Amino acid sequence: MLDPRRTSIAALALSLAAWATAGWTYLRVEGLEAEKRWARNVEDLRISLEIVEPTNQSEAHGAELRIGGNVSVAHTRDAPSPDSVEQILTQSEIEIVPIARALGYPTQWWVQMRPMVRPDGRFDGVVWVGEPNGVGVGLDFEIVVLAVPRGSLQKGETVAEIPLNYATSSPISVKRVS
Repeated sequence: MLDPRRTSIAALALSLAAWATAGWTYLRVEGLEAEKRWARNVEDLRISLEIVEPTNQSEAHGAELRIGGNVSVAHTRDAPSPDSVEQILTQSEIEIVPIARALGYPTQWWVQMRPMVRPDGRFDGVVWVGEPNGVGVGLDFEIVVLAVPRGSLQKGETVAEIPLNYATSSPISVKRVS
């Protein structure tokens, strides 16, 4: 004979599991739809990124490395048309985020601090290649800049690989020498 309390608890547990699954599915579908809308927006903007400082194959003296580059936007007819690249990125909820990793190690990419983007599309900031205490000296580091949805990547987080659905710069390599 079934115990009514156990049956009620089991029914409650099944109801909670079904509710959680439905909620997770709804949030996942909403997240995918938001990601698709964002990707369409980025396609309309045709964002292009370029790192100009440091140059490829350069040397880093210290863990803190200045980074600079350019963001350009080629409008389609459906894209917004404000006066500045910085305004376009802000209105489109897009931010520029550098990521870096040590080459030759099975490591992930480290999300760096967001650079300052000027109205003309030039950006500058700082990327860390190793640590101030000397960790990273002698290693080659790869740096890439991404255009991502605002808030999607936070400084200090790691990602296993470069997300393919984001606009990216060509990677540059830097050797940490001191």
